[in-house]
Amino acid sequence: MKRNVRQRIRRLLGLLLLLGIVLAAFAPIPATYAASDPQASDIVIEKSANLQGPRFFVGNSVQIDGQIDGELFVIANKVTINGTITGNAFIAATQVVVNGKIGDLAGIVASSAQIGGGIGGSAGGFIQTLNVTQTGSIGRDLMLYGQNVTIAGQVHRAVLGKGQSLAVSGAVGEIHNASFAQISFAPSSHVAGDVDYTSSSAAQVLSGALIGGKLTQHLPAIAQSTDGGSNLAASTFLFIGSVLVEYLIWLLLYRKMPVFLSAVSYRIIRSFGASLGIGVAALLLTPIVILIALITVVGIPLGLLLLILYIAAILLSPVLIHSTLGLLLRYFPQLSRANNYQLVAIAIVGILLIENIPVIGFVLQVLTLLAGVGSMTIVLFKGRSTKIK
Repeated sequence: MKRNVRQRIRRLLGLLLLLGIVLAAFAPIPATYAASDPQASDIVIEKSANLQGPRFFVGNSVQIDGQIDGELFVIANKVTINGTITGNAFIAATQVVVNGKIGDLAGIVASSAQIGGGIGGSAGGFIQTLNVTQTGSIGRDLMLYGQNVTIAGQVHRAVLGKGQSLAVSGAVGEIHNASFAQISFAPSSHVAGDVDYTSSSAAQVLSGALIGGKLTQHLPAIAQSTDGGSNLAASTFLFIGSVLVEYLIWLLLYRKMPVFLSAVSYRIIRSFGASLGIGVAALLLTPIVILIALITVVGIPLGLLLLILYIAAILLSPVLIHSTLGLLLRYFPQLSRANNYQLVAIAIVGILLIENIPVIGFVLQVLTLLAGVGSMTIVLFKGRSTKIK
């Protein structure tokens, strides 16, 4: 389990690095949509707007006062939701404020998040500071990996995760698989079920707090850390984070570079064997070219550019392979009516789960790397004239 956590940390860090490269490449490109000005970096969806999802926004700040029927995907510095999202919401931002309603799942990667509205499904992700206010409500589970968590509102089912502190003054269904250095229950708090947590300090339960089930503390012993619940939670949330970030990268490319994605997918499907061979050659020969370029003064800029592209190609390979396999899922009768967004999401989750299987997972990762790099190399030198839908 500990090795699994380390692998997922490396994967997530690699995906975050790739996301940074992609965002830097698209930095001169303005936001994909604004209600009043499509070129604005501050996006406002007016209260009267009713948009069909899925919707994907990139900008400095995104404020949604209207309604989106479907899924929402956002990458921004600050995100404020005052309106209604009928489907899932996936948000990567520095600051997130939810005063409105999210119909189903809310996946959040943020420095700080405040939930003062209603989330119909589960909420979770990587959040350094989370505050569920008195008016906030989460319909199912709260699952997160962060630092400071305050729950003054309501979580209808379970709270689980890992962080520094958990302060409860509202209503919670139960708490389990929770690892926090400090846990406290205010007089106004109410936990309907059990409280099962891992901490070196006993939970502080003030007079008036109601806990309907058992209060069980587990010490974070070293012996338990290799297979204990805290590492299971960490592995789970790292997996969720990897899925979310990879999906966001694919969405960026899907919106900004659809011809490139189609061309690469075509090469992967039609020339898989050739892609593998060219991938081996590209991975072995490119570092030599980079080294030769860097030892000459004139070639330093070219060498640095090749180095960035080399790293980006390695990190981008899984995204391209997973999205291509997702598009192929439409040939299954059960998934024939699913759209590209749903198919790629299913493929990413499924393949990342398969990669946890010993030997099979390693072979799949190697093939993914070689085919991804090889197909991009073919497209680079042969052009993008052929594409698939």
